[in-house]
Amino acid sequence: MLFSSEMKNITLFKLTGQNLQIKFIPFLHTIPKMLKLPRIVALDPAGPSFNFRPEEKRLNKNDAEVVQVIHTNGGAFGFKDSCGTIDFFPNGGNWQPGCTRMYLLDIKNIVKDIFCDHHRSWKYFIEAVLNPNVFLSTKCGSWDQFKSLTCDEQQVAMGDLKSKQTGDFYLETNKEKPFAKRRDEIGLKTVLSLLPH
Repeated sequence: MLFSSEMKNITLFKLTGQNLQIKFIPFLHTIPKMLKLPRIVALDPAGPSFNFRPEEKRLNKNDAEVVQVIHTNGGAFGFKDSCGTIDFFPNGGNWQPGCTRMYLLDIKNIVKDIFCDHHRSWKYFIEAVLNPNVFLSTKCGSWDQFKSLTCDEQQVAMGDLKSKQTGDFYLETNKEKPFAKRRDEIGLKTVLSLLPH
């Protein structure tokens, strides 16, 4: 067993990583349930071969007190559905602006990094930690609802390592660094989207 019942500083332990499904889920199941981790930050957890596994055999909301997940390539290299206590879906959680669309069956179209969307999770997270409160996210039922401005007013910053809010949160990002959209940029876009076309 990796942990003894005498371990008293588990509350200081936070687990952050990309592809947590592969690397850490077996590790998590060795921790006695009485020593539940306070927080896991999962950066686009692995999707292939995990999308159809039962909850207890993959990353899930019960693996820590707070399981914060940033989805950037759901349905491809990343896990597509909510699996944490709080899930963030930048740009809908599937494809990220500035990343080239890759079609694996079209060999001539495969250029640069096919993992661009998947890797955006850790790039967003680093920017969020270095610049707290810049990735303001809105609680919403879906990306379509977010785009049509029919969401709750509840907001939280993606990357907030103290928040215990729950639910699915959506946000838009820029296609290049800095990835966080300025608040005045978001406000202007919202106002423009409300004007008649």
